Amino acid sequence: MKQQQDDLFFQQITSMFQSANIPAVITDGSFVPLWASDAAVQAMPCLALPDGVQLLLNGHAPDEVKKEIAARGFFVSLNPGGMLSENAVRLSALSPGDPSRYLVQPIFTSPSGTGLHPQGANRVLSSFSSQYRLPLSNIFASLHGLMHVCASAGSDCIEAGAPYLESINQNAFQLLRSCGMIFDYTCMFNAVAPLSPRPVDLFQYLRELLGAVSVVLESNDIPLEYDIPDGPLLASCDTNRLSIALLQILSNCSRFTREGNQVRVRVRRAGQRLLFSISDRGLGIPENILPKVFEPYFSYRHGDHPFSGNGLGLPLARLAIGMLGGAVTLSSQPGEGTTVTFTILLHRIKGMPAVECSSSEYLSDQFSTVHVAFADSVQCPLR
Repeated sequence: MKQQQDDLFFQQITSMFQSANIPAVITDGSFVPLWASDAAVQAMPCLALPDGVQLLLNGHAPDEVKKEIAARGFFVSLNPGGMLSENAVRLSALSPGDPSRYLVQPIFTSPSGTGLHPQGANRVLSSFSSQYRLPLSNIFASLHGLMHVCASAGSDCIEAGAPYLESINQNAFQLLRSCGMIFDYTCMFNAVAPLSPRPVDLFQYLRELLGAVSVVLESNDIPLEYDIPDGPLLASCDTNRLSIALLQILSNCSRFTREGNQVRVRVRRAGQRLLFSISDRGLGIPENILPKVFEPYFSYRHGDHPFSGNGLGLPLARLAIGMLGGAVTLSSQPGEGTTVTFTILLHRIKGMPAVECSSSEYLSDQFSTVHVAFADSVQCPLR
């Protein structure tokens, strides 16, 4: 009888949240989501992930959260995952005194918007673009002008100025990469930019993209082999999100490299899903670091240097894969290499497939996603 009453209560409260368009998530006693309203997933896509609630509680031990709920009736946490936002969630027991199920709701702390509210996120992103991306555009434009000045002054000027121009260019590319990652992560985390699926031949798209990546990695003495089935695979997909996931993972293969490193990418269809396996023979990841690799802004580097980047590469890939209806896993052995496996959901095509960039077009475009993605490990073009 009690189980029937609990089930009825669960159905009634979830129906209420859904019909009222209230963002809410119900979890089990381990904070694993059992149900999420459409409004919650739209407001914070990470809530749809198996450990999405724990991602929001990053830095707070689950046992401590439960103790505070038991003592105060609720727990409110600012989320450190969104550096440019003010994300917060409120947790409470679904039924008072019952630790088996919890209610999680995002908090909109300001009528003008916060990082959790699209209006606030849009304001942050607009400010970010004007304060960082515009100056970067001016730096690249000035570099182009300086190259013409050096060329006009003769070969001696070009030879003397080349190292400085290349250094400025490389550092500007690295800033562009970092800004793009922060921008994309904030957009996806706060559901500012929805999916934009379009008809595409996925296998051909992947051949062209990975063909360009193989040329870029070759300059870093890292051979890339990719195994993609022959023929077409027509589907509706947001290729921007897919390229974000692929390039962030492959970028790690290039950065954490060693002599003899090589990268292999294997793609296979499995029913209504597409399975990706990306393996390298790089440095590998220590066992004590593995649980943290998907934490936003966590960064690790072999040796004495504590940071290797902004710590958004794998978290960004994970968010993009989650938005594509998939999941990602990672395994690694120090000194042997790393393997990342992920899936995406395939959707039926509607309309004619779009014409994709060729490998040569990726390479000829100075600011293509391929060149920007590998700015931390490969020399970027100076034109």
